[in-house]
Amino acid sequence: MPGAIHEIVTTDSTRTLHIMTPATTLPLMFNGFGVWETAVMRAVASGKDSIGVPMIFANDTGRYVTTIKRMGKDSVSIDSPLGMARAKIDAKGHILGYDAPGSTTQVVVTRLANVDVKAFAAMYADRPMGPLSRADTVRASIGGSDLMVAYSEPSVRGRVIFGAVVPWDVIWRAGANSATTFTTSKDITMGGAAVPAGEYTLFMVPNATAWKLVISKKTKEWGTEYDPTMDLARVDMTVAALPATVELLKYSFTPAGLTLSWDKTAVSVPIQAK
Repeated sequence: MPGAIHEIVTTDSTRTLHIMTPATTLPLMFNGFGVWETAVMRAVASGKDSIGVPMIFANDTGRYVTTIKRMGKDSVSIDSPLGMARAKIDAKGHILGYDAPGSTTQVVVTRLANVDVKAFAAMYADRPMGPLSRADTVRASIGGSDLMVAYSEPSVRGRVIFGAVVPWDVIWRAGANSATTFTTSKDITMGGAAVPAGEYTLFMVPNATAWKLVISKKTKEWGTEYDPTMDLARVDMTVAALPATVELLKYSFTPAGLTLSWDKTAVSVPIQAK
């Protein structure tokens, strides 16, 4: 089987890895839309309704498959390890628009005839390096249990959040960047579900009228790397409208439980010591 060469360079060493992959393998990169276009053009040329494209991340040794599926005459879905996206295409498979609001990258892309690179460089020149959504933690003690939530806090930035940036009825990382981590030092109940002492990942499924909190036994996920077989529990959340916009997503503990507030919505779940 053909292979790929992966060279890892650090300040004091260089390590070369040989990865056995099919000859048709493409590199999988965050926001690498040229790669998506290559995969989509390959799918269009195949004449099939759906194909699997082998891929490897540029920064690890894992092997993955991205599925390109025809959704209509001028659109396809792209199901990759980064999540689900949809692209508008021309007859040859060139991407004219790309929309992935529920994915790990959460982007909307429009193809432009010309790009003013100098103007974009000037726009970003004064921005601090690092992720836009900074990391934060919140801690509390409820009934003798030490609790902690570690998450990243995205901004509203004038966008429509729930039902758009965060789609309805789709699993959501309940934050940004890495999935949200929850720890408890003692056995507790959340929304009536038994949660033994330990570390968990919190996901949520938003809905226009009702929300679910998903407590996952799998930890250390990035973004939307969700495995439904690892659910500890799914519980109902209380939804409330806020009188003013909360710009940065925030978690907070109260004597009654845990609350997430963002934009003009607050959702909460009760927590009790066992």
